[in-house]
Amino acid sequence: MLALLWPVIPLASTSFGWHFYAPSQETAIARRAPSFAEMWGSNGQGPWVIRLTEDTPANREDILQALQAVKGHDYRGHVKRWEPVKYSALELAQARVVAAGGKGVNGVGQLWRENWVTADLELPHHVPAAQERLRRAGIPLDAVHFRAVPPREVAPRTTWDASFRAWLEAPEQVGGRTPLTFILWFENTGQQDLEFVFEPGRCGTLVWQVVNESGEVVRPQPAGGTCTTNSIGPTRVAAGKRVALVDPQQDSRREVSWDLRDPFGKRVPAGRYTLQASFPTGFGGNVEQVRLPDVSFEVRR
Repeated sequence: MLALLWPVIPLASTSFGWHFYAPSQETAIARRAPSFAEMWGSNGQGPWVIRLTEDTPANREDILQALQAVKGHDYRGHVKRWEPVKYSALELAQARVVAAGGKGVNGVGQLWRENWVTADLELPHHVPAAQERLRRAGIPLDAVHFRAVPPREVAPRTTWDASFRAWLEAPEQVGGRTPLTFILWFENTGQQDLEFVFEPGRCGTLVWQVVNESGEVVRPQPAGGTCTTNSIGPTRVAAGKRVALVDPQQDSRREVSWDLRDPFGKRVPAGRYTLQASFPTGFGGNVEQVRLPDVSFEVRR
């Protein structure tokens, strides 16, 4: 019974220490030949280039034997070049698992022929904590390259020439462990239907941030992808109708929530804050923007 509870992901020891790793054909080869990093050939065929962490006759022989055991082919005489690199396939597989567990990580991977792992972060603010996580785990910092896109900016003004009213409904104060929740309302005040035009499979995102009394953004908007949980789907609003615009098909009172924490995971201090937001009316090049009126609220302890 205890075996059923044991993690399925395997554990291995390298120069990085004991860590879990994501299994693959490359790691299967590296378990037999620890110096193996990767290999490639023209159009997936030979002659082959094989990378290894230490180029010695013994390591070459170990890799050739491991390749035959794992891939079922004898590569002797078909290797064009042996290239020394810094990290093995197993080490990078360990680094990948450690990096994936950090705060704000959207995804990890490895670019072809690059001897490091790439980790995408939702905000640049997460980079220091992600690097500290590597240090604590004994993973060299150059084994993982972090990529973070700057936060999205709230549109400075409304550019959509249409008859409507849009606003944020939020409490005047929050405190304790209660998060800030708010609703984006949209009302068509004209005589014709209004439609938010998005390409098939696309959606617009409510861009929002929270600013403290000093003008510092304490909750920025991650760049992320196009569709998020705060998405505005393809929507038609009839004349005279009012809708909660964020995910309107899900719930007529769909709320957006903030846990009162900054990008570093710390709760913001008591004080007055301002909620700022905007959203697009479509997706593509010539998109109009709607800037919502700012909302002031108080955080209490």
